[in-house]
Amino acid sequence: MNIRKLIILCVLLFGGISAAAENDSYKSLQALNSDNLAVRFERYLGYLYESQGCLHFTPSDIYLLTQSIPKGTSLQIRPYSNKPADIDLSSVRFFNQTINSREDLEKAKDLFNTGKTKLVVYPSWGRLVILVDGSPFAQVRLLAGMPHNLRLPVYIEKGGPIIWDPMISGPTDAGDYSILASVRNYKSANYRENTIIPFGAVIKYENGRWIFNNGAIWSPVPKNVAADLSLPKNERSYNYYDIVTDNKGMTTSLKWASNDFGKYVLLWTNNGKQYYPEMGYAEGELLYEQSIFVEDLARILTYHGGDDFEELAAKNENFSFYKMLNEFIESNGTIKSAQIDDANASYFKLFNGWTLSNEDLSYMDKRVVDAFNSMKKNELPFFWLSQEETRGLYQFLRLNNMVFRKYAGFYKGIKEDWEFWKGIRKDLKDDFKALNILSASNQKDIAEYLINARLEFWSLSPNVLNRYQRTSISTFFDRQKEDSVFSEREKEALTEILSSTGSASTEDITLYSMDALNDYNFGILLNDMLGNLYKSHGCLHVSPRDSYLLYSILPINTRIKINGYDKKPEAGLFEKTPFLASLVDFEEDVKKLKDTFKNPKDIFIEVYPMSGDWIIFLNKSPFARLRVLGGPRKKMLGVTGRDIDGRPSFSEDRAYPTTPGTFYVLRKDESYISNLYRDTTIVPMGAVIKKLNGKWVFEDTAGRDKPLPAVIAIDLSKKSDEWDFQYYDLVMNDKNELIQARWGSHEFGKYSIITSKNKRTPSPELIHTSGDLMMEQRQLVNDLIKILSAPKDSFDECVNTSQNFDLYRECYNFVSSPEGNYLITPAETGRYKLYFDMPLSSKESSFMPKDAVIAEKILKNKGPLTRTEEDILIDYGIARRTGNKLNIDMEKIYGVDFETFQNVVVIQKYAHHYEVLRARWPELSQMRKAMFLDFKKLLVKDPETLGMFMNRLMIQRVDMKRITQPDVVKLLNSILDVKAD
Repeated sequence: MNIRKLIILCVLLFGGISAAAENDSYKSLQALNSDNLAVRFERYLGYLYESQGCLHFTPSDIYLLTQSIPKGTSLQIRPYSNKPADIDLSSVRFFNQTINSREDLEKAKDLFNTGKTKLVVYPSWGRLVILVDGSPFAQVRLLAGMPHNLRLPVYIEKGGPIIWDPMISGPTDAGDYSILASVRNYKSANYRENTIIPFGAVIKYENGRWIFNNGAIWSPVPKNVAADLSLPKNERSYNYYDIVTDNKGMTTSLKWASNDFGKYVLLWTNNGKQYYPEMGYAEGELLYEQSIFVEDLARILTYHGGDDFEELAAKNENFSFYKMLNEFIESNGTIKSAQIDDANASYFKLFNGWTLSNEDLSYMDKRVVDAFNSMKKNELPFFWLSQEETRGLYQFLRLNNMVFRKYAGFYKGIKEDWEFWKGIRKDLKDDFKALNILSASNQKDIAEYLINARLEFWSLSPNVLNRYQRTSISTFFDRQKEDSVFSEREKEALTEILSSTGSASTEDITLYSMDALNDYNFGILLNDMLGNLYKSHGCLHVSPRDSYLLYSILPINTRIKINGYDKKPEAGLFEKTPFLASLVDFEEDVKKLKDTFKNPKDIFIEVYPMSGDWIIFLNKSPFARLRVLGGPRKKMLGVTGRDIDGRPSFSEDRAYPTTPGTFYVLRKDESYISNLYRDTTIVPMGAVIKKLNGKWVFEDTAGRDKPLPAVIAIDLSKKSDEWDFQYYDLVMNDKNELIQARWGSHEFGKYSIITSKNKRTPSPELIHTSGDLMMEQRQLVNDLIKILSAPKDSFDECVNTSQNFDLYRECYNFVSSPEGNYLITPAETGRYKLYFDMPLSSKESSFMPKDAVIAEKILKNKGPLTRTEEDILIDYGIARRTGNKLNIDMEKIYGVDFETFQNVVVIQKYAHHYEVLRARWPELSQMRKAMFLDFKKLLVKDPETLGMFMNRLMIQRVDMKRITQPDVVKLLNSILDVKAD
């Protein structure tokens, strides 16, 4: 069963339509309910197609009549006449304008049953008037039979035989009748093989034969239909829609659209017992046109991208053709696409009196041209059969003209009404976004269903869309009861497709994960969630994502101006400038930007270390921005550790403000090796570290094994909770001993940009991220995947599944209200409160380094130091006394203060992780549910498997890879243990 049918079935199972909307929670439903689509579509459909004597209506009008006109109602069909009707038709409202809901229809039905109702048909004026108690109530547009008998050509071979319809077309019989019955799925004795299959019935190929459904009963299709279905798609004579093919292009199922009498038929009688040969209905061809038109319109309403009608119509094959016909007509035939049949175009020009070329004349059959001239001159042949054939050939031309104008009108009608439909499109987008309906195919099917329901005057209940909010992840994993028929069928359909094709080429698979993940920019999320970038010794720090982007796109000799710490950009100046990460979502985007930035003369970068702004100018206009963090505002010696008594040790390398001035990109290094940090940078970031013959080695960038620096080897000999450095992808042997890991503590991360003032000598300050930031981002990704794949529904329940985010939540709560009790240690909370000058508890105070308290006192000018405080600074090597004067090393004081600040940064960063996750949870939940919906179709109730499914896909997107349908199918195949082709 395909996804389209499953959606419709699901809508029906959950009460998709009702007599009245329960609430107004969906803008698209409100807009569709408030508008009368039947009136619009009456204008769109145009020509109704004459019959061989029956009365033809629009699909919506025949639905109204069959649902409201009671049996036994008097029906009078007047003779054809050029005289005006005896009722002023201009003063009678149209029936479809009075009905916009089931309530309206029920009221009309009650009125017709209680009052004296009469139907009067005026064939020449194309109207049916409903009278109640002698007064006109409403009128309905119709098309009666032709005024004169004629024989319609079924096929004309130029210069060859003409195949004529054996049934004579003629006037609708005048007379007095009464309504006998309203019938759905009428079966005709004359057209049994075409009408035994109900319009819209599903036809499928099963066990070597074609069968169709009539309710719950499946029966073989007639031989003529089976023969037609055996032909290639473009050679079939009958109409079908919703055509489903397998991976070999073979049709597996479709819907029947060649029932001549459509869905609803109004029968009348002249003897009260048997129905009269003539009847009222919507021509099957017209209903087919409406079905295809609605489907195409639904596609246009749900295509991804902007809302420009011309761009959307160009994506649709049928609407592109309709536009060509419209251009042909409006240009009087001077603009003609090769897709328009030459003969039909020439016949159109003939009928409309346009100038014909010799080429036009060569396409047309002389008998058709002669018939046209005879009719225009009113010079019919003497013999009655020749008259009927002449009228038939003229009718052929007239029908050709009407069809041209009808299809051109499809394009023109929607274009004229585009403001209305654009509003519906925007409302649908909003509603689908709120409901997490991400698949374009599903959106199209739902939009199509909504339009068709409104064309039969159903008010759209919120239940049509509400069911998509009822997806509960926790219920799915917790429940023990049998799955619904809908779920089982969906699993069966997906399993069948995956098992038979192992491919993503089939259109039957609707994958939510692919669109949801591809539409989400993880670079923006990670940059936002990462927060503080850590102050450096003077280099410019950027996020891991931005580090890679700058490394990839900036050309050598790019000019960079670094402002002093006294300068910040004017408030709001670059507010509208997009972040660089928002412009890059896939690897191909990086390549495009690299091409855009190929000329360094076009690029200028301005950096404001004080405000943390990095602005990229392209051709003197701000193009993109990113966050940056420079060195400290004051020179300082950082605290590298403390002894058992709390005395600090200080770095030999002074941290200082990033140097202002104009610089140029000198070179770009992957795995930069620093002389100052040689032992920790000679090992490339992410390099494999392994034991070889009992000794630790690492793989350099060329894949060669090199001895691991002693400081790292010694670190690895400790217990993991005592490591000073960071490692990942740990591999243990059967004795639980570490035998392999990857390096995660490269000071400069993976990508570094070296600058120069003179384009020759490297500046000491680099532009880079750090191994710490990369590891932090890696942990965030792991935690994020764990939370998003949790078999829970609520935000807090999902957060509870991650020990790290549980801590981040505690930090968030602490930052929001520091006076409470939290699981964070007193040493951490004390540092935070000390830095922000908040009162500390006695326990928190006991954990504070003495020099940290004194540093805060000095920097916040809280008065002179006591003798004891001075002695502490001297003992800690931060000050010395010369005579009676105390000389404080302020660079060390700033270092001690920075140590306190680093504790603050950790708490704030953790709180920020949680805050961003909470703020972005609605959008992440949409993506989460999308992946779950793809997984759920398989009814595999294993949370670990769900985690694997989400993990594999999300890692690809974090790495800026585009998720493809084969990626998702391959994963689904692996879950089903189905071998992909």
